[in-house]
Amino acid sequence: MPRKTKISMSADDRMKVTIETDKRRDNLAIELARDGKSLGRVIFAASDVEALLLSIAEVRSSLREQVIPELEPKFRIATVEEPAWRISNPTPDGRRMLALRHPGFGWLGFLLDRDRANAISRGLSG
Repeated sequence: MPRKTKISMSADDRMKVTIETDKRRDNLAIELARDGKSLGRVIFAASDVEALLLSIAEVRSSLREQVIPELEPKFRIATVEEPAWRISNPTPDGRRMLALRHPGFGWLGFLLDRDRANAISRGLSG
């Protein structure tokens, strides 16, 4: 399935945000429009998009309405097939960092204590 190179979204009938790549897919543009008239356009290089996404995620985490803390027993979410991954050496307190690569978000790091890491290992191998 080909990846989308243009997406438009709107929170109301007047304002619209369009996100798209250039023709060579080297840069990402974000355009804001009101009543069909462009208010401005910002161009990001690929390396800056990752920083933008992480900044959005940081601000998102401060909203009162949090990301749901648990998934239902039978759940459906977007997935990444066979992501690249790395595990760090233990930190001084014994925790490990699990890094997973998402093709859109970049590398995401998760710091896990021994019990959580073992539970994930059992879940994946069981």
